[in-house]
Amino acid sequence: MIITLLALVLLMGYQAQVAKAHDVTRKDHFRSYKIMFEDYYSDHACYPTQAEWDACTCGGSCFSPYLREFFCDPVSKQKYYYYPFTDADGNSEPCRGYRLYTKLNTKIDPDIPLVGCSWMRGCGNDVPLSTYNWGMSMGGPLTAADFNPEPTGTPGPTATPTPTSIYGPGCQTATGPHACNTGGTCNGYNEADFSNGRCSVGFKDAQCCIDSGCPASIRCAW
Repeated sequence: MIITLLALVLLMGYQAQVAKAHDVTRKDHFRSYKIMFEDYYSDHACYPTQAEWDACTCGGSCFSPYLREFFCDPVSKQKYYYYPFTDADGNSEPCRGYRLYTKLNTKIDPDIPLVGCSWMRGCGNDVPLSTYNWGMSMGGPLTAADFNPEPTGTPGPTATPTPTSIYGPGCQTATGPHACNTGGTCNGYNEADFSNGRCSVGFKDAQCCIDSGCPASIRCAW
């Protein structure tokens, strides 16, 4: 049993280091994209359009000579979420600016709140922004003006006062039965779900989960 516990501790430590390494790669990619965007803007007086971004493939040369290859997430192998700013009618305005998002694995990463996002609520009130927790922008903020990264309760007619902290006594638990699932899909509980960010926080009951501010679209019951 002792050997098993030691092996488990070592495995969890290794997984944490791998997760941090992936976050370092994501940030390196974003630094490269920032340079690419500004070089592109210098030549075109606009940032890339949504169509140009969508046409790219991982590892491709779609933004050559500004970028040696098109970088994607090191784990999911999917494109980072990009979209230019839009006007009041929702029309794309790539000359105005852009936003680029990803999801970091390290819960305590200080860069997450620094950009106005949060580990639990992501960078927006709704999907897809609620599924990302870090990014960069040019021409405006990364998050909408009405987004509050701090979780708040949603009182109803018979609701009890919202706890001052979602981590209040007896509310948070490592074994459920409810969770705020940042991936938007329910998973059976196991340590991996928490370590890789699929389930960010577990709660002892549904009300705790609701009071935490977890959007209804990503609440899960194990």
